[in-house]
Amino acid sequence: MNFWISSQFIILVFLFLSCSTTESKDPLLEEAHTHHQAAMAIHDDVVPKLETLSQQIANMEEGDSTSTEYKMAADAIKKDFEQWDEALVSVPGYEVEHNHDHDHDHDHDHDHGSNDLKDLPAEQVLELQKDLKKEITSIQSRLDSLIAETR
Repeated sequence: MNFWISSQFIILVFLFLSCSTTESKDPLLEEAHTHHQAAMAIHDDVVPKLETLSQQIANMEEGDSTSTEYKMAADAIKKDFEQWDEALVSVPGYEVEHNHDHDHDHDHDHDHGSNDLKDLPAEQVLELQKDLKKEITSIQSRLDSLIAETR
């Protein structure tokens, strides 16, 4: 009798373990997640640079037309960055691995809206992540150029 109970227990454990294996991820979602991670690395590069730019502009003489132009350009970049940050969404099925140890406000959910995308086809999720990465790359480029000009 004990052998039968032990055999049943082993079979149940085996069935439970075999049923709990993880599904393979959609390759398009994997690629989308790669783009998301790249965009987040750029994001984490941009945040301190925005502070650097603000400090450089603050050190310029007030009332100078050049400093006013730089301030307007910096404000435009900051606004674009904030809009990008608000539009940011993660890939459904992937944990958000973003570090929130920086000093700007996050008015959006910390899950970056992954539930908003769960019903989208994988192709659309991929295109959205590509677009978000392209946008943050453009912001980074503009920011780097302006920092170089204000030195």
